Amino acid sequence: MSTENTSFRAKAFLFDLDGTLVNTIAAVEKHYTIWANELGIEPQPVIEYCHGVRSIEVMNKFAPPGKVFSIEETNAWEEVLRLDSEGVFVVPGIVELLAKLPKERWAIVTSGTRSMAETRLKQMNLPIPEVFITADSVTHGKPHPEGYLTAASRLGFKPEECMIFEDAPAGIEAGINGGIPSIATTTSYKPDMLQRAVAIIDNYHDIKIEAITNAENEMEFDIVVVNNKKQ
Repeated sequence: MSTENTSFRAKAFLFDLDGTLVNTIAAVEKHYTIWANELGIEPQPVIEYCHGVRSIEVMNKFAPPGKVFSIEETNAWEEVLRLDSEGVFVVPGIVELLAKLPKERWAIVTSGTRSMAETRLKQMNLPIPEVFITADSVTHGKPHPEGYLTAASRLGFKPEECMIFEDAPAGIEAGINGGIPSIATTTSYKPDMLQRAVAIIDNYHDIKIEAITNAENEMEFDIVVVNNKKQ
């Protein structure tokens, strides 16, 4: 484990939502456990796989032989999850971090539907960004980079000028596949599962972000990780 400061630069930030901005882990795992039990399958493999992956992909990966879940079925499952806010809370430090970022410098890229994502943000009194990529606005889910590349493009930045914040290996891989580095939070997985991120933090109190003006007279951000869990 590294205890030294780790520094990076970025011009824009791309945030996953569940487990990255809002800790929804208890609710997600509860409802996937119910779903697995109803199908008569072991819940634990589903739980280990589900974070950062669209629900339709999770359900069809673990579907019984001959069963293919439709988007209507997965949307109905998500609707039940959306209305359950028990045990859901904001990841510590994110409110202060978002307050430092101009609205044109950050986006959300989530594997949830827009309805789900907007509900979670409103439940937690978090802002809804102008660039907001959801499961229903992409063809390919994470680890495909489509969502993150789309967000970077809409913000007007090259992939390598951005920094992703993620909590799941699928999202980190999406960044790598698109040429975008990630800082991972340990909300959903232990550090040993997140080692392909450039840094690993427990929450946003482990990071400092300050706006600066670079040599080209452009605004960018210094990112200092003060408690890096990356080995």
